[in-house]
Amino acid sequence: MKQPRLVRPQLANFIEWLKKLDPIAVYDALEKGETVKTFYDREVFSPYRWGAVGARGLLKSSKRLRQRADQAFNIKVARLVLRFENQEVYDLLRQFDPDETYLNNNINDFKKILGLVEEST
Repeated sequence: MKQPRLVRPQLANFIEWLKKLDPIAVYDALEKGETVKTFYDREVFSPYRWGAVGARGLLKSSKRLRQRADQAFNIKVARLVLRFENQEVYDLLRQFDPDETYLNNNINDFKKILGLVEEST
């Protein structure tokens, strides 16, 4: 499915982030139960946080963009990227998260950060 030009940079960032995941950091996060949102909330002055603010504003301005971005950020894309671009993390997740709950939680947190889904309070 072809994504709108405004969604592509966010999807590219998501893919790059998956490629660069450190297996040891992923193992530690699995052990502690931390997700993307945990790190996002902790790093207040991170450039990633400022980039997410701009992306969130852009995605909130268009219902169509939000829907397309919501479709693009999914477990299938994450699994494929990890399988072919970051084999160590893929193997680690297959061993310690066979039902993909942790991976799904991280994707949902990523969507919450971008404002694609509502945060439950």
